[in-house]
Amino acid sequence: KQYFPSINHGILKRILHRKISCPKTRWLLNEIIDSSASSDDLNPSGIPIGNLTSQLFANIYLNELDILIKEHFCARYHVRHSDNFIMQHGLTNATGGVGCVINGDGCKPI
Repeated sequence: KQYFPSINHGILKRILHRKISCPKTRWLLNEIIDSSASSDDLNPSGIPIGNLTSQLFANIYLNELDILIKEHFCARYHVRHSDNFIMQHGLTNATGGVGCVINGDGCKPI
C-alpha cells in the first residue's frame, strides 16, 4: 500500500489540532488536506503529493509511531524515512538479528 494516499484525513487533522489552536491556521490546513478528497468520500484519505506540505504532514502523522517505538518498544536506535523504518534494540532476537526493517511489506529481521 502506498503511504501518501493512505494517510487518513481525520487522524491527521486531530494530530494537527492538538498543537494548533488558531482557527484561521486550522482552516487553512484543513483546506490543504481536503483538497485531494472527493466531496462524497465519507472517510477521506490521501494528501496531495507535490505540495510543500506533504512531507511535513507525512512526518507529523508518523511522529506518534516514533514516540511509540522509543518509549514502548525500547528501541535503542531507529531511523524513519516516510513510512520505512530501521530499528535496533541491542538484544539478539529469536531470528538472530539485532533489529528489523519495517516497511509496507512487514518487518524483516536484520
